Amino acid sequence: MCRCYDAPMARMNRTRIVIALTAAVAFATLPAGRPASALLTKDFPIQPGAPMMDPISGSYCTMNYVFKDRAKKNAKTYIGTVSGCTPGVGSRAHSPEVGAFGTVVYTELYVHGGFALIQIDRNKLKHVSRVVRGFGAAPSGYTTSRTANAGDPLITHGYPLGATHGAQAVTRFGVLGEVTSTRYWSLIQPNIQEMGSPVIRADGMAVGISDEESFLWGQWTVGALPIARYPTVEGILKRLRAAGFNVTL
Repeated sequence: MCRCYDAPMARMNRTRIVIALTAAVAFATLPAGRPASALLTKDFPIQPGAPMMDPISGSYCTMNYVFKDRAKKNAKTYIGTVSGCTPGVGSRAHSPEVGAFGTVVYTELYVHGGFALIQIDRNKLKHVSRVVRGFGAAPSGYTTSRTANAGDPLITHGYPLGATHGAQAVTRFGVLGEVTSTRYWSLIQPNIQEMGSPVIRADGMAVGISDEESFLWGQWTVGALPIARYPTVEGILKRLRAAGFNVTL
């Protein structure tokens, strides 16, 4: 069943502008801060946009961001995905490229976006990179509800629901529709989400992640236009810190 977002005419006009921008983003030149040499960046098994495997179904989902512990001693390194790709806290996380690589230490219910945090094994840190696959550079920071704007061009790279091998990776382009501190609305084809994938602005700022929430609970629309609502990095970091994980990108 579809839920409808009853927008005023001004917002509908803005949406038409956003739709036009979607096509433009797909053919855009490299954004500022993303050097042409970044296109040759080596892929790492553990990085934003890399695949991980659901140990139950064997299907792929996607890692999103590398999170750094702020502790001065014995700092830990983490990476995010979606909780639907893990059996739960304490379970081992698996990559098709490097095998078991970490332990799930935090998960969220889908009502909050279904984010999961994995503590990476120290002997696998050599396989870690902050560079986002499909973009070629590491996030330069993250947006907030005050710094992100409707119409901002977005990029995501990940593995669609049901993907079973690396060749099924998809890079999508889209635009930001609206944002709060915990959720953003996107025009990146929401019908089958790239589970867990990072969603970044074209200037390299991390916006949020893709998850299963919209797929499970139905689409929102502006008029007849389907859009998806996803968790923001800003909201994820707040919830992680409230749970005792003093981390940042």
